[in-house]
Amino acid sequence: MFSTVWQDSTYALRSLTKSPAFTAVAVLSLALGIGLNGTIFTVVDTLLFRPLPVSAPETLAAVYTSGEEGEGLATTSFPDFVDLRARNSVFTDLVGHTLMFASARLNGQNRLTLGEVVTANYFSALGVVPALGRGFLAAEEVGEGAHPVTVLSDRLWRREFGARRDVLGQTLVLKDRPFTI
Repeated sequence: MFSTVWQDSTYALRSLTKSPAFTAVAVLSLALGIGLNGTIFTVVDTLLFRPLPVSAPETLAAVYTSGEEGEGLATTSFPDFVDLRARNSVFTDLVGHTLMFASARLNGQNRLTLGEVVTANYFSALGVVPALGRGFLAAEEVGEGAHPVTVLSDRLWRREFGARRDVLGQTLVLKDRPFTI
């Protein structure tokens, strides 16, 4: 048995050294496949299997509105969200959020950043306490631009601000508008 495996292995190695182009393509294909598989597993593990970093992830539910043409995932305007929240008798709380791309002026340069526009109760409803500073206040939700404040992600705080604690109260320019950190 062992001699057969040894003979097969030496034959395979001789064959691979005789055609280096095929060998390179095969090795590259295997490396890409293994790397892609590892990446996909990491993303799926992070998104589906690990619990969300909030106080009670099992109590969360996503609520969507449908559009006039029957599409299942339409956007909800802020006034509609306020009406839904005022008439809510089912959920403990309703949180509004949407992804946002914005130019941020960091170290004198504009950079594209990904963030979220959220309602004032975002952190309190999720049971998340900011590591530094505070979440949003209800008075800051009265209208667009009324109280331009922002909360930095941990990653942005560490990467762009050197994890400095004196960042609170400073100004960050997003979409050419100043926001207080």
